[in-house]
Amino acid sequence: MKIPFHRPFWSDLEEKNLIEVISHSDGSGDGCFTGHVQNCLGKMYGTDKVLLTGSASLALEMAIRLTGLQPGDEVIMPSFNFPSAANSVLLAGGVPVFVETGLDLMIDSAAVRRAVTERTKGILLVHYAGAAAELEDLMALAQEQKLWIVEDAAQGFGVKDNEGNPVGTRGDFGVVSFHGTKVVSGGEGGALIVNQKSQVVWERALRMHQKGTNRNAFLQGTIDRYSWQGIGMSACPSEFQMAVLDAQLEKMDEILEKRRKLWHCYQRALAPFMGEAVRMADKVSQNGHIFWLCFKEAEKAKLFQSWMREHGIAVYSHFVPLHTTEFGMRFRGNGQPGLDEEASLQDRVMRLPIYPSLKEKEQNEVIRCVKDFLKENLK
Repeated sequence: MKIPFHRPFWSDLEEKNLIEVISHSDGSGDGCFTGHVQNCLGKMYGTDKVLLTGSASLALEMAIRLTGLQPGDEVIMPSFNFPSAANSVLLAGGVPVFVETGLDLMIDSAAVRRAVTERTKGILLVHYAGAAAELEDLMALAQEQKLWIVEDAAQGFGVKDNEGNPVGTRGDFGVVSFHGTKVVSGGEGGALIVNQKSQVVWERALRMHQKGTNRNAFLQGTIDRYSWQGIGMSACPSEFQMAVLDAQLEKMDEILEKRRKLWHCYQRALAPFMGEAVRMADKVSQNGHIFWLCFKEAEKAKLFQSWMREHGIAVYSHFVPLHTTEFGMRFRGNGQPGLDEEASLQDRVMRLPIYPSLKEKEQNEVIRCVKDFLKENLK
């Protein structure tokens, strides 16, 4: 039995929507499917200040620029992270500062506090694997030090914190991803959630989103032509992307239910085998995006990956900690306490197959092979 790491979820709605786009539009952005998706996300996140983007990376770049970051300003972020986080800071002229994560593989608030300097302006945190990061200590620190917070909720669609807030709605800005590997997908795509109450910031976001123009006012019919007003980027997704995402959102309850069921099945089956040698997330993944195992020894993790591959099952590691990369070594954080162990996460974390079309017999086979490995190799 061959079990891939990922399979996309498609229904008949994606094709129907794409035919609609081809039949009635030129496929460029700001069409009816974009409007449908924006309304849906607005209801989910409890705000009308949501902007759709061609990718979550674009949304991150917008968020960082909207903070007013200046050249040389520092932004603290977890090293166990995707490069887009650091790129968004560098493209705005800032400096990324890398810190370690906790046992939940999310940013460690004590490490953040140690990393704050007079140059620190903000914190870019990641809600990892469909679980919600602890925000209380970070929010208190941000208020104390007058820092802003950007929530990278790329993996957090459908996730809420302990107080019932959708992740991405408590920081100054939030970012969501609709990449093909995420819970719901447009193939590519993202969203920026603007939580700052300032109307000036929102108007800047609208201009930036539309290549630095006042095109939104033109679309609303309040002006007869639009023109260049300031710095911007081509952030709008195409109608093709939004047609696919609209179809996925129609099925989001089904998608989330299936993913959550699979995640909990893994958790129940494997919990008795967890201990010092290997552990799994102690926080529930509310959207079933990732089920991960973290081995104490990198060699055991590599052996596990080979074992699963021999049994026809694809399992993968995840992020290469940014401070360990050739480019990342030039930024502050490399060599700081705690990051030595962080460096090995690239070799110790393994992700199991989890997606809506994973059949019961396939998941049972994954579980059987994991158990057999743990029994034989981690006695």
